[in-house]
Amino acid sequence: MLILRRARGFTVIEIAITLVIFGVLLAVALPSYTDWLQNSRARDMTESFMSGLMLARTEAIKRGTNVRLDVVGTRGWTVSDVASQAVIQNQPALEHLGTVSVTAQDSGGVAATSVIFTGLGVLLTPAQNNAVASPVSRIDIQVDALAEADRREYSILIAPNGSIRWCDRKMQEIEDPRSCDR
Repeated sequence: MLILRRARGFTVIEIAITLVIFGVLLAVALPSYTDWLQNSRARDMTESFMSGLMLARTEAIKRGTNVRLDVVGTRGWTVSDVASQAVIQNQPALEHLGTVSVTAQDSGGVAATSVIFTGLGVLLTPAQNNAVASPVSRIDIQVDALAEADRREYSILIAPNGSIRWCDRKMQEIEDPRSCDR
């Protein structure tokens, strides 16, 4: 008596169909993944600037003296003591975030490069500092490599009282806490 055993494994047809399905899924998912990756780079940059601003304000309060955050280049920052010019912390430009652009401006929309917190944690105004330049009041961060509909656009708003808020410029509802229009 002859007993036939069924062979285990996959046929060539089954493997080919699986590879075709996998290829189609990959082709559909890859553009979304690259958009997500680019937008996460903008988020990383925003978190970096938020950390620098919070550090500058905290150090100013802790030391009881003026502390400055300078925007360095297009994507870096330096926190330093104004009186001694001692660097507290330096964050060089993050080159792996090459498609992310950062623009800093004062309350009038003019390009600015630094913000100074007093020992009370509030912004030092030009009148108090006998300076010509106004302090940074807004830092805009966005991904330049993506179409406007696909990219995230973040802003960091710095109020004269020293409060720092991160918002999403794409959020239009006033009630949304992520909105810049609140």
